[in-house]
Amino acid sequence: MQTFVKERLEPLPVSSSIQQNITISPYRSGGLQLPQSSLQSENVVTSLSSDASVAGSLGYVVAHAAPGATITFDPSLAGQTITLNQTLELRQDVTIQGHINQATGLPDITLSGGDQITVLHVASGATVSLDGLDIAHGHGQGRAGTADAPNGGAAAGGILNEGTLTVTHSVFEHDTATGGAGATPNVGVGGAGGDAAGAILNVGQLTVATTRFLDDTAVGGDGAAGTNYAGNPFAGTGPQAQGGGAGGSAAGAVLNEAGASLTLGAGNVTATGDTGTGGHGGQGGNGYSAVGNDVGGAGGDPDQAGQDGARVYGNNTHYGHGGDAGSGGGSSGEISSGAGGGGGGHSYASFGGAGAIISDPSAPCYCPGSLILTDRGEVAVEDLTIGDVVVTTSGDHRAIRWIGHRTLNCRNHPNPLAVLPVRISRDAFGPARPSQDLWVSPGHAICLDVDGEVFIPASALVNGAAVTQVAVDTVTYWHVELDSHDVLLANGLPAESYLDMGNRRFFAQEPVVDLAACPDADASARTHADFCRPFVGKGPLVDEVRARLRAKALENGWTLEQNSIAELHVEVGEQVIHPALDGAIARFRLPAACGDVRLRSLASTPSGVSDSRDGRRLGVDLKRLALCDGQGVWREIGLDDARLRRGFYPVEPLASGGLHRWTDGDALLPRSLWQGYEDGHEGEFTLLVEVAKRDLLRWNAPSAGTEAGHADEAAGAAPSLQAARSAA
Repeated sequence: MQTFVKERLEPLPVSSSIQQNITISPYRSGGLQLPQSSLQSENVVTSLSSDASVAGSLGYVVAHAAPGATITFDPSLAGQTITLNQTLELRQDVTIQGHINQATGLPDITLSGGDQITVLHVASGATVSLDGLDIAHGHGQGRAGTADAPNGGAAAGGILNEGTLTVTHSVFEHDTATGGAGATPNVGVGGAGGDAAGAILNVGQLTVATTRFLDDTAVGGDGAAGTNYAGNPFAGTGPQAQGGGAGGSAAGAVLNEAGASLTLGAGNVTATGDTGTGGHGGQGGNGYSAVGNDVGGAGGDPDQAGQDGARVYGNNTHYGHGGDAGSGGGSSGEISSGAGGGGGGHSYASFGGAGAIISDPSAPCYCPGSLILTDRGEVAVEDLTIGDVVVTTSGDHRAIRWIGHRTLNCRNHPNPLAVLPVRISRDAFGPARPSQDLWVSPGHAICLDVDGEVFIPASALVNGAAVTQVAVDTVTYWHVELDSHDVLLANGLPAESYLDMGNRRFFAQEPVVDLAACPDADASARTHADFCRPFVGKGPLVDEVRARLRAKALENGWTLEQNSIAELHVEVGEQVIHPALDGAIARFRLPAACGDVRLRSLASTPSGVSDSRDGRRLGVDLKRLALCDGQGVWREIGLDDARLRRGFYPVEPLASGGLHRWTDGDALLPRSLWQGYEDGHEGEFTLLVEVAKRDLLRWNAPSAGTEAGHADEAAGAAPSLQAARSAA
């Protein structure tokens, strides 16, 4: 086993960019099948043997444990390595409790795959907890595709999780995986390359906290070429050229597949030296042409789209489009044109994938320009330095111990609402409270007097009027730490100072002045009970504050309107296209061969305009999506189409039958939805959007002609916080 320098786990921010489709490829497990057996009261591993028939070995103990048992290791095994010769199958509920070295704070029980096998497989239906383990040198190799089963297999180095898995106080080091290559079928689109995850391939429910990932690597499988035109060109019959297969996606630490869920707990999670490299897309199939220029498009490199197939004639719109990153290429619609190349697979250094990633959004932060009261007056937060003295709401003068900041890409964040800034408008809570608009992070706690002082997170106060969440592409967050948690004055509004809850590395500055002086060094063990005021995130008290904010907005001239269309429009690049409206139906004329389309509208939060506790930011409620070419041929787009992800909430049933689906006001329609439909009259085709007649109340600003009240709800995001401030 390779070694690395042991050091105490420290927190690290975890983020990922999830934009495109990821194809779940089959995973072939050839692991050790452990028999169910009679129960034993002694669930202690005493042997390093990899033979499951040896009493006291890990395989033996797992096989004989009762459902729900906790398996531990004999103290004599501390610092030892169990090298498995077959993947250990966990098919029932179990907890495997390793051992933590008190001197290093790291696990000293190692389970190794010997660079040959995937270490663990958590089966569907099993609930498993792993604590205090070092999962090392696992290796997964996805199966190669065949003509009959062209998609390559997925691979996991450390763990394949298909069940419910919780990992805490553990390390994953030097785990590797390679996705299987796709194959060209007898006729059809090229097989997709298999996905790969160095440490954990997650297709179930996964929670990770206080865990380190070190030098884990993954490479996605390459997509295969699509088949060429195989018909009779003189009769115009036969299969057209087919698109190339998508490259497999890869993540060094955790690849979170579509439909899976990854929760990053409040404890410290670090990733160092992990790498993921997506596979290459496959070549598009060739069409037929007497002049020989009918070649298919080249496959995309990792994270890149594939190239379009060749157009034999200048006005030919039947060529196959290259696939977006993570998607297969489009097939040709005409015998003399080539098919599109497959898109390259997504590359994630640490965490990524199409599944939901939930991270702790509670790090409290101020945006640049927030004026903090000090002993020398109000000072912008970005101009403060360690040692400056702030004045708290109690009148105490306290020195700043630490300052941190970080710039985030909100547009590519897996959960934008967790990071988009909240704007608290001037006088929202009374005269000069705040004295000017205050911009903070969603998790930043505001101190309010509601039958006594309490902390309420800014995100819980958003109502679309006086308190709004603003869509920006990027934002920089700052915070200041004192010797203990306290209440600062920011733009005249009481708000919290920073309290480390295991998220210090959310910020760019890691060093902390006099960290050893902190009385409780285990920051990840802190909870809201450690706040200097009671913390209230929901419930009747928050409802009361929201009702007061709503009443004050109406008193100040804000009005509520109902509009199911909500200024719906689309954006194609820099072009804004407005619809032809017919009641609840909007028709858009889109240019031929257009790329991705943004479906944008105003948005509103039900809990901000009514007594509802629904805190979602809702745009339009879709009932139907359809396309029409120039020949009057319609094609429906299912609301449950797997390509509808970014900006869409889950599909819901209608009481009258059928489905409906809310957007968040800024939804992405990928171009793969209309491949082959770009041949409409005069180079256009029609996108039909029908909304359910479910009117949602939305705020109107008090001053005629101003859009200040819709800054968070307007379709589209400002490129920066400065631009958003200017728009407001």
